[in-house]
Amino acid sequence: MLTALLGFFLFGSRRADKTRTADREDSLGIIKMRLARGELSQEDYQEIKKVLEQA
Repeated sequence: MLTALLGFFLFGSRRADKTRTADREDSLGIIKMRLARGELSQEDYQEIKKVLEQA
């Protein structure tokens, strides 16, 4: 029973990390597109990127 719970928590933790990484990559892609369209200044882009990379 303990082994099963440990396995569940380890697997769930890895899965959550992959989800966070994918979300971060999606967010970075969005701000890159907004920068390219002129919706964000270079300064705003860098500030948002910094926040996303810390998350």
